[in-house]
Amino acid sequence: MFKDHPSKPRFVAIPHLREIMAGSADVPSDIRLIKKEFPEVDFSLIEELEMPELWAFYNLKNEHYRREIFSLVKENHNLKESSTQNLSKSVLNMLKEIHPQRIETVEDLSLRAIEAQTLIKQRVTKDL
Repeated sequence: MFKDHPSKPRFVAIPHLREIMAGSADVPSDIRLIKKEFPEVDFSLIEELEMPELWAFYNLKNEHYRREIFSLVKENHNLKESSTQNLSKSVLNMLKEIHPQRIETVEDLSLRAIEAQTLIKQRVTKDL
């Protein structure tokens, strides 16, 4: 993307900037597949996480659901050896069980946006 653009823009994946976790379509694909599909994107903020495969769940504002998802992983999945598809299925089952409640609310999304804004400002200042 923009390989031949004279200013060579840099794309950085920011974990905070993802869809709201409200339904089954919002559970992201395996980060390893995403990285292969977009090799020009800097995924360093995701790679810095203890478990990059869980990048979409680190910033959940609902502490209960975040803990529950991480517990599911620790109990049932070895992400280094298997696909995160199993994790996605577990999260989808959780979504089905709590329906019509949501893992994230619009207020949660707003909080993540504010955090992302702060992170971007820090990153830009650091890179200058």
